[in-house]
Amino acid sequence: MVAKHTLRRVEVKKLSTLASRRRKLKGVIIAASCACALVLFVLISRYDGLQIKNIIIEGATHVSGEDIKKKIESILSGNYPLWIPKNNTLFLPRSAISAAVLADYLPLEGLTIHRTGLNSLSVEVSERPLSYLWCGDVPNDINECYFVDGSGLIFQKGVTVESGGPLIIYAPHQGGLLGGQVLTRQIFVNTLALFAVAERAGIVVNKIVANDVEINLYTKDDWVIYAPNDMRISSASGVLDAALHSSAFTKDTAFNNLEYIDLRYSPKVYYKYGESNPAP
Repeated sequence: MVAKHTLRRVEVKKLSTLASRRRKLKGVIIAASCACALVLFVLISRYDGLQIKNIIIEGATHVSGEDIKKKIESILSGNYPLWIPKNNTLFLPRSAISAAVLADYLPLEGLTIHRTGLNSLSVEVSERPLSYLWCGDVPNDINECYFVDGSGLIFQKGVTVESGGPLIIYAPHQGGLLGGQVLTRQIFVNTLALFAVAERAGIVVNKIVANDVEINLYTKDDWVIYAPNDMRISSASGVLDAALHSSAFTKDTAFNNLEYIDLRYSPKVYYKYGESNPAP
């Protein structure tokens, strides 16, 4: 009986050793297979036929398309971990490209990237409209002007002020010049809403002057719309719209010799005419 039990223990030990060897061999095979697959993956990723060779920039007028192209090429240079090239068409870092280009070129409002084949990129850019010129915190004939967008972001150096050009704005700003903010974002947006109401009524506003207390919209006929420079301006456009549709301003001569419309005491509206044309 002792010999029989001893024989069984020897057989069990042999089977256990054999199973252990098989597990080790299986592990080696799996590791070798993974290593081979990884090497093959890296080799394929570095295949020249899968790398971006040509970049086409479309829609750039105020920013150099060649500069944008060089910026994208610099982003696509180098490698990811495991020596996978960044210019591989299968691993294109679209988000990184968009974020870097838009951060470096403020005149650009948006960017869309398309692959055209395996080796080419088509990059369509949209630019901020040149609708508003900020010419400093206070009116001054020698101020340099900068374009701002609809949120008050200063994004590009402008031109010498000329009549018939973009709307001129003088207002306090925060931060530096390029990348700075005219007024606060919300107050700037509401100021433009007020400007839009006047424009829809046929009133031509050619200059906005703001300080810490009020915002003044100057018309080409030399009368002024006064508005508060705080969150009350959010309702000022509605008050102005209602006033311009009231009987006081629907007559053909309603704006003759008008000196101002005052919205600073909203919801009340005050207006004044010159002596030669009393209020209708």
